[in-house]
Order: sequence, then C-alpha cells, then structure tokens
Amino acid sequence: MEKIVYVKIPQNEEEFVNLFSNVIESFRKSGEELPKYFNEANICDDCEIEEIIKLLSGYYLSETEKQIKLLGEKDDNYLIEIRD
Repeated sequence: MEKIVYVKIPQNEEEFVNLFSNVIESFRKSGEELPKYFNEANICDDCEIEEIIKLLSGYYLSETEKQIKLLGEKDDNYLIEIRD
C-alpha cells in the first residue's frame, strides 16, 4: 500500500526553520503514528527536505518496514511517498 503526504514548501525563514516539525505534523495528519521524540526541539532545525527524508527513512525502514521517498514538488507542496 502506498500513501502520498503533502508538505507545504517553506516560503520564508520561519517556515524553513520549522520544516522538520511541519513534515512530522503532516505525517501524523495523514494517519502515521510517529514516536513522541520527533517532537523534540532542535532535531533538524536547518535541515533541507532531503536531509529530513533521509533521517525519517532510517526510522521507517528499521521500525515499520516501510519506505519513504521524496517524489518531487507540486502546487507549493513537497510530495512524499510512504510505501509498505
């Protein structure tokens, strides 16, 4: 089964700094259950989307046996695929 999660592309510095928490929030809104430790401040404050995907990919592979991948951008959103 696959799912596409939409994450708003940052438009300013504040949104860029909060990109990691926005990704986590978008995943949770899509029904993904993520550990509370992803709520911790400063995990990935200045990370680019590719770095965030790499970080989450390690978690998903080891803990859920799912794979995640950045598919691209559409309508001011990143498209992230989660696949069983």
